[in-house]
Amino acid sequence: MRIRKAFTLIELLVVISIIALLLSILMPALSKVKEQGRMTICRSNEKGLVLGAILWSEDHDDWAIATDWFKPEGENETESALGPYLDAIGGAKGQEKGIFACPSAAQTEFFHVDPSYETDERKFTYAVNGYITLNMTADSEGSPGRSGPSTGGRSGVGSVYWTEHGVTKMSDIRMPSTTAFFIDHEYYFAVRWTFDPTRPLSDFPDNYRFATRWHKKKPNEDYGVGNIGWVDGHVSVEPSDFADKKEVGGETKYRWKYYFYDH
Repeated sequence: MRIRKAFTLIELLVVISIIALLLSILMPALSKVKEQGRMTICRSNEKGLVLGAILWSEDHDDWAIATDWFKPEGENETESALGPYLDAIGGAKGQEKGIFACPSAAQTEFFHVDPSYETDERKFTYAVNGYITLNMTADSEGSPGRSGPSTGGRSGVGSVYWTEHGVTKMSDIRMPSTTAFFIDHEYYFAVRWTFDPTRPLSDFPDNYRFATRWHKKKPNEDYGVGNIGWVDGHVSVEPSDFADKKEVGGETKYRWKYYFYDH
């Protein structure tokens, strides 16, 4: 009579241990591959937003898109919605998991809700450069363009820059290949009071503590890296010096400002 051999308990435990060890080695690598894929989709979304905004400008006398670029058609006083232009290039029209939301952020709970801004309940994880659309002029520090007068604040004489068109014309932007147009950001526009990649999030007031640059972020860190869509139409991971700062003549210089307005 033939006796069938079987694994002993020790042999089984050894096999299970080897499998567990292999999984512990492979899982981080698989996670990195998945995140790289999400970053690629995120850059594709930003490419769509940038191209849509460029097309919009071509139809509107070269003006940059208005600060309220995300709103649906008919919601602004004068049309500045990107929806039709995103449709034209095959994008989604503001769907929660479409072109307006980065796949690395779409499942998180960090999206800002501030009733005073009435931003609706959809998820927006890309911000337009607010120095182009809202509050930098020829007489202001580091303006990226020379076209518009002072905005006069959110509801002041310059409210046109929220609903009709931005403060600057695209052709006036001096260095389009190194001027940010859209970035990864929880809020829909980025200026100093909503965005500063060198400042700990705990330093921001609660209602302006926006998540940003979340790709490859490690536990207990405020920032990872972000994607940037540039004015000339190309999209890339942020430059390696994006969050650098240094002292020059007793003044702190922030490199990110160069990419937003300080040319």
